Amino acid sequence: MGLNHFPTFHQHPTPNTHHPPMNYQETVEYLFNSTPVFEHVGASAYKEGLETTKALDEHFGHPHTHFLSIHVAGTNGKGSCSHTLAAILQAEGYKVGLYTSPHLVDFRERIRVNGEMISEQEVIDFVEQERNFFEPLHPSFFELTTALAFKHFAEQKVDIAIIEVGLGGRLDCTNIITPILSIITNISLDHTQFLGNTLAAIAAEKAGIIKHRVPVVIGESVPETQIVFKAKHRKRMRSLSLLKTSLQCFLLIPTLMVVSLIRLVSLAILWANWVVATKRRTLTRS
Repeated sequence: MGLNHFPTFHQHPTPNTHHPPMNYQETVEYLFNSTPVFEHVGASAYKEGLETTKALDEHFGHPHTHFLSIHVAGTNGKGSCSHTLAAILQAEGYKVGLYTSPHLVDFRERIRVNGEMISEQEVIDFVEQERNFFEPLHPSFFELTTALAFKHFAEQKVDIAIIEVGLGGRLDCTNIITPILSIITNISLDHTQFLGNTLAAIAAEKAGIIKHRVPVVIGESVPETQIVFKAKHRKRMRSLSLLKTSLQCFLLIPTLMVVSLIRLVSLAILWANWVVATKRRTLTRS
């Protein structure tokens, strides 16, 4: 819908060192075998901190700053929420990026624009052209995949991207973005070795995606997590006043998961449409 008035995207050049050419299958095997993959090896693939992510982001010219985004975290439902948001926004006429994990059959399922997976050749070119830069950083599989996704969305000039958190939120490598909306679907005990062994501790980690001046929609919650979210909300209340009347900025919807997801997505769509429409009017006037 023509919202691409961000600065021209470009990245820092990478010195070329010859590597034997690889086809797509060999490239994917390289990614799986050369970088730690959480789904395969578990805890040893988890990297705490954003230093590597920030180094990749700087090298690629901060691609996440070239498109609007919605950030989705939660224990359950974040994948369904992300896919639903992407489908509805695409139906509204927007060019929509979608970044989710894990994939079912093909690695490229993780990175889509308007439902179309990133091309095999782009995956090949990314590894072939950039491995001299990223190999010394020893990135995790998810750090590298996230960098590829953000780069792809910027190059494709998407209007908006739906970004699903990989694990937790506060220290997840997707958390370098400043979205127009943050969503936390629900909280239950998961990945306790990284996020904490209580619902409150896990809620605090996932609440780490809440940003200054960015509204947040909360799906299902329980008293133990409400305390955490309300404390975070009070801390950010002044910056969230824009939605205070219509959507009340901070929503606790204690309903069945399906109903909660529908309401959550509906509210997210309302807000996304408002932000994008406002941006379009501003650009038109200028």
